[in-house]
Amino acid sequence: MGDYCDREAGFVPLVYFTKLLAFRCGLRQHCTDIVRFSHGASSSRKVYRSAFIPGLHDVVAIFEKGRHDRSPTTV
Repeated sequence: MGDYCDREAGFVPLVYFTKLLAFRCGLRQHCTDIVRFSHGASSSRKVYRSAFIPGLHDVVAIFEKGRHDRSPTTV
């Protein structure tokens, strides 16, 4: 998933809001984010009329249902 920018709403940090919703639903993040770079994406070759920074990566976040405490002292 990537972040989104809209004329009316402005910058919408989708990664942040998705994680916030997942945590509120009781999910845990299973591992660090996976970042996929968009090498050669069409937006990187496009010429924009205004100051604009195209999104050149997407983020994958993997969640799991909450589990019991699995700290090393209880294993």
